[in-house]
Amino acid sequence: MAYHGAGIARTAEGKVVFVEGAIAGDMVRPLELQSLPQYDKCVSHELMEPSAARVPAPCSYARECGGCPWQAMSYEEQLRWKRGFVVDALERIGKVANSNELVAACEPSPSKWHYRNKVELDVFRQKGKFCLGLHKKNSHEHIALEECLLLPQAQRQLPAHLAGALNYSLKEEQDKLVRVALRSSRTTGSSELALYMLPSGVNRSLLVKTLNNSRAFNSLVRVIVEDGKLVERKVKKVEVLDGAGYWHEELAGNHLKISAPSFFQPNSAVAEAMIAHLVRTVDQLSLGKDSPVADLYCGAGTFTLPLAKRFRKVYAIESYGSSIRDLRRNLEEVGLSARVEAIGGDVARELATLEPLTLAVVDPPRSGLKPEARRALLEARPEHLIYVSCNPVTMARDLGNLCKEYEILSVAPFDQFPQSYHVETMTVLRVKNCPHRPARSVKPNGAGSSEELHNQQ
Repeated sequence: MAYHGAGIARTAEGKVVFVEGAIAGDMVRPLELQSLPQYDKCVSHELMEPSAARVPAPCSYARECGGCPWQAMSYEEQLRWKRGFVVDALERIGKVANSNELVAACEPSPSKWHYRNKVELDVFRQKGKFCLGLHKKNSHEHIALEECLLLPQAQRQLPAHLAGALNYSLKEEQDKLVRVALRSSRTTGSSELALYMLPSGVNRSLLVKTLNNSRAFNSLVRVIVEDGKLVERKVKKVEVLDGAGYWHEELAGNHLKISAPSFFQPNSAVAEAMIAHLVRTVDQLSLGKDSPVADLYCGAGTFTLPLAKRFRKVYAIESYGSSIRDLRRNLEEVGLSARVEAIGGDVARELATLEPLTLAVVDPPRSGLKPEARRALLEARPEHLIYVSCNPVTMARDLGNLCKEYEILSVAPFDQFPQSYHVETMTVLRVKNCPHRPARSVKPNGAGSSEELHNQQ
């Protein structure tokens, strides 16, 4: 399997062929081939003999939608390949010779479906009809969704209901709506609907009434963006239409309030497993309570709060304004503000101003660390690093660079996104020739229960 989800075959001459929609072990007959200089692409095929790992896909959109490309693969096989991607990236890109020994088994998600606490839907018109949905596989075209199996069970049919409600209530402002985001918590029951819109006026009372008739939300907000390019998240302001104005989640005993533009781990159960692993790692490293630690790219506090319960001085750095405001609010609510210096700014610049660190937790965006951030980390030289990543490729690149000064103790993959090729990892590193403590292995993986985590904290 290729990291981006396709099956890999080879011609008799040895040329690589990426087979869209195939899984390892399938026997297929190519129907449409695209020949490129370095490789070929099989964009459609006939399945002649299924792999032993192939299972029936439960979603009615499986053939078209690109959201869950691996749902025809058994879950055990998904976990095996995800670990393999991490091992391969470390060996091939990071040049880590003993990666197979370092990487633990991939921690499974407790739920294989209905696991996402957030789903974002594109807005488009299809045959003159206002629709919500996702992109088709390998295409700029869209597929209108009547339901989505990634949403919580009670909300799975919400896309169709919302499309009708928004079509009616927005009227001439429909072309100003660029995306719809749904958030829902299993633990608190909190739910939020965020409408990402270009600057425009709306009939607020009609919008609120119509949407609440479709489904009652704890929070309805309108996020005003500068343009339709949501990858950059150029948010001008957040307007509370109705309710709390934030989404409420409980994670590892901490109550978190999250604003619509702020990033938050989309699989809460796996996020708890990652927090448990972080806590065990810190315990096994035997760091003193007065040790200065940092949480870099800290977001709204997923890892900052557990760290603040164990250390008296935590530096939390985040450049995104919405997230740093959420972090400060969350720290105040749990009484940990005195232990945390929340710094809004660039990691590379702010890291250079900190005192020598015993530990730094680093959770960069999917693109990984910028060169200046990698240089700043190497110059700061914390005794220990815990590097969190959702992209094995950029993770391996960064770790290959950091291993000039650090040795890897363990790599723990977590399945944050079942039915897809994406994998989350948490890597523990120790600075080479550290005079303070002998090197020791960190117990890899193991999710631990919420009760265990609460007792530890």
